[in-house]
Amino acid sequence: MQVPRIINEPTAAALAFGLGTEPQTVAVFDLGGGTFDISILRIERGLFRVKATNGDTHLGGDDFDLAIVGWMKEVFHQQHGVDLPVEEDNRLRSLLRKTAEIAKIALTQTTEYAISLPNLSTILGLEATLTRTKLEELVQIFINRTLDKCDATLKEAKLKPADIDQVLLVGGQTRLPAIKAALRERYNWKINDSVNPDEAVARGAAVHGARLCGYLKDEVKLWDVTPLSLGIELANGKMDVIISANESIPVTRWRKGSQAFTTQRDGQESIRFRIYQGERPIAVDNEFIGEVILNLETPRPAGEIRVNCMFKVDHDGILHILAEDTSSEGKPVEKTFDRFYRMTQQEVEQKLKEAEAHQDEDAITSRLFQLKEELTQLRRIVNQEKTYNMERLEEAINQRNVTQAEKLLAELKNQIIT
Repeated sequence: MQVPRIINEPTAAALAFGLGTEPQTVAVFDLGGGTFDISILRIERGLFRVKATNGDTHLGGDDFDLAIVGWMKEVFHQQHGVDLPVEEDNRLRSLLRKTAEIAKIALTQTTEYAISLPNLSTILGLEATLTRTKLEELVQIFINRTLDKCDATLKEAKLKPADIDQVLLVGGQTRLPAIKAALRERYNWKINDSVNPDEAVARGAAVHGARLCGYLKDEVKLWDVTPLSLGIELANGKMDVIISANESIPVTRWRKGSQAFTTQRDGQESIRFRIYQGERPIAVDNEFIGEVILNLETPRPAGEIRVNCMFKVDHDGILHILAEDTSSEGKPVEKTFDRFYRMTQQEVEQKLKEAEAHQDEDAITSRLFQLKEELTQLRRIVNQEKTYNMERLEEAINQRNVTQAEKLLAELKNQIIT
């Protein structure tokens, strides 16, 4: 089997809806059985660009089913004064889950569904009617979680709700009328549910496959985005981000000229580039991808060699890294990685949650890195004949006391100027 191109699900869904001719910005709202994804795409002149994407790998129709199961257990207890042994009885648990799923599907078309389950526990059964209103009440907490993700994605894309021309509904759970109502109420979006939500992604992939094989002649270009930032660990442990998260791919970024890398010690024979992806300021707190080692032709004093480094992510999400010593005729080294692109949505989501949980701590860390760099620069430019007390500033930085360090840095600058 040949795989000529890998495309992401929201882009495939947009193709299934026949988009690609008119310039527009669309949101793809994909709520399936176990996961939720929201993506914002800009479509212009046949070019699909994913501007931002977000989601929740633990949110979907299964949560709706469990909410209905919980309601059935409560109703049974109200009717008979005893609890259903769902946790101990696999057959019973399976029966309730299946009944919940059937009721959920039925309520996308009707306003109430009669549940009749005789002999659930000894001779006791369950007779109840689940209304669409009650179902919407049960699952409102999950709908709100999808809207929170939509808010975050709009913010990441730097867009307002009014900037979205239409929202494409994908995934079987979007058949629930409450989903459409919530999107209209919150964002006033135009709803497009013209394609079977269970088949949208597969249909779109088939459309693009037909184009690649020459069966369809109209040209469509697909641009995805990097799921997480990509960068290199510096000597001080800092993550030097070269390609940021949510940059459209293909993308190429260089570190050269004044940004080129150099050696840290005299006679250094090689430079080791350790590659990470993630949003944390300290490299090792992120996901390690691999490393590239550039052997230097002629060892020289520290800081004399200049090494350019290129990061490139191609159409298929493969990361290409090139490092070259511009100070000699040495051969550049190249390496490719696909690990970062093969991270599951759950792994990406986990990395983003970690970054969010450590947001305050990481803000302090980032500021401390800046203060260290300023201290290093001051040590290079000050008159060596004069004595400046930099030890207190260095001590404050090491103690992670940002307020004290900024105060001492300001005092030190004033002292040097005067």
